[in-house]
Amino acid sequence: MERGYFIVSRENDTSKIKLMPKYLKDYVTEFNFLFHQIYLCSTADADDDTQHSIFYNFGNNTRKFLEAFLFYKYPNANDIDDKLTRFFGGNKQASSMTDRIINEFSHLEALFERSMIPIDIPEMNKIATFILDKIKEKDNDQFEALMNSIGIEIIATV
Repeated sequence: MERGYFIVSRENDTSKIKLMPKYLKDYVTEFNFLFHQIYLCSTADADDDTQHSIFYNFGNNTRKFLEAFLFYKYPNANDIDDKLTRFFGGNKQASSMTDRIINEFSHLEALFERSMIPIDIPEMNKIATFILDKIKEKDNDQFEALMNSIGIEIIATV
C-alpha cells in the first residue's frame, strides 16, 4: 500500500497542502536528520564528488546538532567551549578541532577569506568520527537509538 505525506504551509493569508519534504518525512525530528548527516560524513569517501554536500554542510549541521545535544547533556555549562571540553573528556584536539569547524564553516561574516579556501574533508571526517565515538562511549543506549532512527541497526557482539 502506497502512502503520501503532506504538510500544510502558510503563504501570506492562505494555507496550502504540499508534499512533505523528504528530510521531514524520513526522520522523526531535525535532530535525527542532523545526526544522520554527521554519520554520513564519518563514513563518506573523500574522493567521491557526489558527496560534496555532506562536507559542505558539515559545519552548520554539526553546530546545530551539538547545540541541541550538549544543551541537554550539560544544561549548566556556561558556553560551547565548556560543553565541548566536558563532552570530549578533556581531549583538547577533538574539542578545538570541533570548535574550529563549527565556527569557521558555519559563519563567514567574520572569516570571509575562509570561503576561498577548500574545505578540509579529512578533518571533517575525523571530527564526525570523534563525535559518534564519544556519544557511543558516554551513552551507548542513546547512540544505538540514534543509529536505529536513521535506519542502521547495531548488531550486539558477545
